[in-house]
Amino acid sequence: MFEYSRNLKTPSRELRTNMTDAERVLWSRLRGKQLLDAHFYRQKPIGSYIVDFYCHAAALVIEVDGGQHYEAEHARKDADRDKCLSEAGLLVMRFDNRQVLQETDAVVEEILKVMHERQIPPSPPLQSGVTANPPLSPFQKGGENKSPFRKGDLGVEGDLKSPFRKGDLGGFPIMLSALEHYAYCPRQCALIHVEQVWSENLYTMRGQDVHERVHDDSSHELAGVRLERSLPIWSRRLGLTGKADLVEFNGNQPYPVEYKSGRRRRGTPETLQLCAQAICLEEMFGVSVPKGALFWHGSRERQEITFTPAMREQVERVTLAVSEMLEKGITPPPVNDKRCENCSLKESCLPGVVSDKLRGRKVAQELFEVEGVR
Repeated sequence: MFEYSRNLKTPSRELRTNMTDAERVLWSRLRGKQLLDAHFYRQKPIGSYIVDFYCHAAALVIEVDGGQHYEAEHARKDADRDKCLSEAGLLVMRFDNRQVLQETDAVVEEILKVMHERQIPPSPPLQSGVTANPPLSPFQKGGENKSPFRKGDLGVEGDLKSPFRKGDLGGFPIMLSALEHYAYCPRQCALIHVEQVWSENLYTMRGQDVHERVHDDSSHELAGVRLERSLPIWSRRLGLTGKADLVEFNGNQPYPVEYKSGRRRRGTPETLQLCAQAICLEEMFGVSVPKGALFWHGSRERQEITFTPAMREQVERVTLAVSEMLEKGITPPPVNDKRCENCSLKESCLPGVVSDKLRGRKVAQELFEVEGVR
């Protein structure tokens, strides 16, 4: 986890509020874990700098430059800044405003390419008994990094770059977030994960704010319990990958905790995603994970969930359904019910229009209606 000057917190917030048009366009494609389920921060303080966008999982910084960056003095400062960030183990990608505004898809494709090269989804942890001591970042607190997950860790096969091999379910990993999306609404899942559609509303912005607070990658102990935040997890058997907001380790026993905005509510989408995290942790650590918790930020409640056999079977059924959806590129029809009222994708989904079966017939009748003839 990178240290930074506390004096940068206020200007960082101001920059988030006053983003440029190009920054807003790119942020609309980065936020919400749209790219390989990786979390991005905007206007993130690192060391003595504030970077435009930062992805910890890929050790990646993205800068969107205005015209002033081509001035000699500004270019020199940018070079010094990039060198410092590079020495901290970060890759800096720079795009100008024109590229972002006029060639958005090409910019996103270039970012995706780099993220794949930098091992997203992440590699498995070191084999038991193997140790590694990477140098500390100049922005990192001194002392031992107790997290068992470090950039560059390899699995038992030595040169394994991805936890997924030929023959795994669906042939490619499924993001854990896709399970919650599917359980809530299959069409919403398809719009996000097949058609790459993402929109914001009050609820998604609240959720993003909550996750920005908890997604700092860190490892520390509290009252004898090791806390791993933003922990990469996966299941080869089911072909799942993603990150857990928080995993508490009491000895060798993992206990996943998923953060949600708003107040506690009934329903299965959130518990399904949490159960999938438990299945991943069981496969990774070879231990049973019988329970986990949902933390509702709005009401400050922590709800413990017991993972029943029925819940585990539902995870497998939904995973198969999502895999088929992704493989075939299927987008189900809209449901047009109460779920649509607060959905951020309502304007893209158009449930009232698309699901109105009579609308098309009525329009067709009126189109070919001859005066005086019915």
